[in-house]
Amino acid sequence: MTLGLHKKNFNLQYGHLIVLGYLVVIFSGAFLLCLPISTKGSGFGSFWDALFLSVSATCITGLTVVNIFATYSGFGQLIILLLTQIGGLGFMTLIAIILLFLKRKIDFGKRRLLMESMGLLKMSGIVRLVKRIIVFTLFVEFVGAVLLSFSFVQQFGFWQGIWFGIFHSVAAFCNAGFDLVGTASVGSLIGFANNTLVAIVIGILIVIGGIGFLVWNDVLDNKWNISRYSLHSKITLITTLVLIVFGWILFFIFERNDSMKDLGVFDQIWVSFFCSISPRTAGFFMVDLSKMSSGGSFLTMLFMFVGGSSGSTAGGIKTTTFAILLLNAIRTSQSVRGVFVFKRKIDDNSIKQASALVVIFASLVVISTILISLIQPLPLKNIVFEVLSALCTVGLSLSGTTALLAPLSRLIIMLLMLIGRVGCVMMIFGLTGKKSNPKIDRLTEKIQIG
Repeated sequence: MTLGLHKKNFNLQYGHLIVLGYLVVIFSGAFLLCLPISTKGSGFGSFWDALFLSVSATCITGLTVVNIFATYSGFGQLIILLLTQIGGLGFMTLIAIILLFLKRKIDFGKRRLLMESMGLLKMSGIVRLVKRIIVFTLFVEFVGAVLLSFSFVQQFGFWQGIWFGIFHSVAAFCNAGFDLVGTASVGSLIGFANNTLVAIVIGILIVIGGIGFLVWNDVLDNKWNISRYSLHSKITLITTLVLIVFGWILFFIFERNDSMKDLGVFDQIWVSFFCSISPRTAGFFMVDLSKMSSGGSFLTMLFMFVGGSSGSTAGGIKTTTFAILLLNAIRTSQSVRGVFVFKRKIDDNSIKQASALVVIFASLVVISTILISLIQPLPLKNIVFEVLSALCTVGLSLSGTTALLAPLSRLIIMLLMLIGRVGCVMMIFGLTGKKSNPKIDRLTEKIQIG
């Protein structure tokens, strides 16, 4: 298979390669999870369940149809962890790591694939960035594992507590919602709702992974000299901070007398902080989602739709897209031409791409919801929640909806997870090739809007 750098096939070739790479990882992971060594039962595991879990792990989502700790052995859990790590870093980053380890040259074709898969705007300095990503990821996950182990060792013993610390640190940083401590009666991290250390550590890991490698690279280069940050970094950091604080306050107001009513005020404050962070991409939860108020449920779905930041382990339309469209709406209402932020004008193509992305996302949510509703009679709220969770690679599910999905519904959810991880623009535009502009300009005519 050739990379092919002919201008006519350029986008098509790279789009196909990136999607194909994820599919290879997914099916390899599904095969390994089916092996008797991966399961706690006797014989081979269900390939259908393993495939769904492999898609969810590689696409760093967190949706699962089985209890991971009860179903999979230590080897199986390790495979899930590796798939999650590969999904978080991106398969092309993994290839770059292997090539660097073997001291092989990363040629133009591989650099271009890295740029496309990581959502970068330029190719220069990409090898240095990959090296920094490796060190930064391992360091953050190590620190997170150590801190989480303090709590898990006390409850689960030394070795299992250490393993739980590692697993949950990687899952949190990669913004996947997998856990080993949830049970059928107490899901995800509900049992740790009164553990401030777990809430803060996992919450911070989610934020660090969700902000994106490009932003952290900018921070590491410029330290506290914020004026030298790129426009992308400034918008990302401010939007992330505003969403966290905004959500923190609203979740406390909405849920203190509903899903958090059995917690003390101090615990309610930190669980509200966790609820403000996790729904934007991670999939961990510390409250019973079925007991959330209408306001809390709506806010959760809204945060899932927005997601994390570009070039990160997060999903959703991304914080920069949300910020640009919001600013554009404000400017348009004021009859001001152009969007200006920090004495810079946002490129018109960026605004068009942001609008297209939101329309595509919303269309996929609507179409998928209609299809699943036709396939099986599930509550509409549960279906919308599940679809958003899959497409935005979050991993939250209402009332165990994931396990109730029919085979065809599962297939739709798996496809949404893949689209959410690869990216709507890459998945749709990249695979259809680059279209040339019309050779003849047409007459311009206005239509009524609103």
